[in-house]
Order: sequence, then structure tokens, then C-alpha cells
Amino acid sequence: MFFGIAGQSASTRPPAFSTSCSSLSHGRLLPIARPTTRYVAGTVLHQDGWRDLQSSDIRNLYGDLGWKGEGAEVHLSVTLAQSTLNGPGTTPVQLLAVDPSSVFMAPNRISNQYANANLTGEVDVTDKTSVQALLYYRYFLQGVANGNAPNDTRCTGRLGFLCSGDGRLSTSYGGAPIPDFLNGGPYSELDNQTTRTNGYGASAQVTNTSSLFGLGNHLVAGFSFDGAQNDSVLLPM
Repeated sequence: MFFGIAGQSASTRPPAFSTSCSSLSHGRLLPIARPTTRYVAGTVLHQDGWRDLQSSDIRNLYGDLGWKGEGAEVHLSVTLAQSTLNGPGTTPVQLLAVDPSSVFMAPNRISNQYANANLTGEVDVTDKTSVQALLYYRYFLQGVANGNAPNDTRCTGRLGFLCSGDGRLSTSYGGAPIPDFLNGGPYSELDNQTTRTNGYGASAQVTNTSSLFGLGNHLVAGFSFDGAQNDSVLLPM
């Protein structure tokens, strides 16, 4: 894996139709006692939309460090990625009739971050038996910022404060009434949501290709473990 890749390459696409992209790759067999290789590749993409406050960005990077000896091979690989999408959502036709590039609410932003690390290894115990193992960790973080019409407006029965749609007095996290600090508005709402996931696991297996009763045989036995933790938080502001 990657022991046959050597050299480097890079490319850049001139900006066209509000899109620009660059990529690179590099591979090399390192001069160490045993054959050791490294490989790195990455891409950066940016795109502007035709609507106001609209754009998208994608960045990713992959790296692999490998070692290969007599009857054994080990690889440590890492993947990193980040993406941001600005301006998704629909717009009323009445607003589009005034300006096709208009957006109804802003900001509307979705950002993602991802990381993945794998450690793999294989050892030939005999010419018929080998052992393979894997350790991995994965991380994902998503943030969403969404501008919305307000859920809280000026109270009709209690002047000087904000009330929810059903007429109840709006309160802060501490329970204090929220004053009508804009004297009737207009108000808006910014919802922030964060989702975080951590995944991890391990696996190991033994492979044997010895013949059985004179017949071809491929026996695999092993175990695996996978775990994850996830939390999500929504914060209206």
C-alpha cells in the first residue's frame, strides 16, 4: 500500500464561474533500514454562489506513513476534512421578484470538521498463517448557525417585556423576564446547534490458508470492538 507510489504533483485551477480549486500529492520511499514510505494528498476548493451571502468551502488532507519488513507491514494513516456551506435555504417568490440574489434569512451556515486515524498491521506467522489488526479513532463536529424569524415578540398585556407565541412571558436561562429592549422590535433569532461524535474501535483476525483434507481452504477467525459517544446542543439566541 503506497510502496509503489513515488514523486509529487500539484495543480491549481484558475478561478472560473466563481470556483477555484487546488490539489497536491506527494509520495516517497524513505531511506531507512527497512523500506518505509510516506504519502500525502490534499485538496482545497472554494465556490461563490450567485445569491447573497452564499459560498462553499471544502478542504481535505490525507497522509500515510508505512513500514514494510520481511513478513510484516504497518501503516498509520490520517484523514482530515473541513467543509463550510453558507446560504442554503429557500426564498419566497415575492422576494425573488425584487432581487433574484436575495436570501430570506441569514446567516445560514453549516460547518463540518472530520478527523480519522487508523493504525493497521499485518504479520506473516508462517507461509500459511497471518495476523491482521486495526485500531481506529474518528471525530466529527458539526456546527449550524441559522437565522430565523423570532419566537418571542412584544407582549400585548405586559408592556415592556417579550412574550412567546402562546402569550407566556419569555424568560432567560435563569428565569428572569426578558425586557422589550428594542421597544417593539423588529426582533430576530439566531439558533446555534452543535453535534459532536467520537468513534473508536479495534479488530484483530487470524487467516490460515492450509489445505483441509486435500482441499483448498481459507479460514478466518477474529474479533472486533466498536464504540461511540455523541452529544448535541441547541442554543437559541
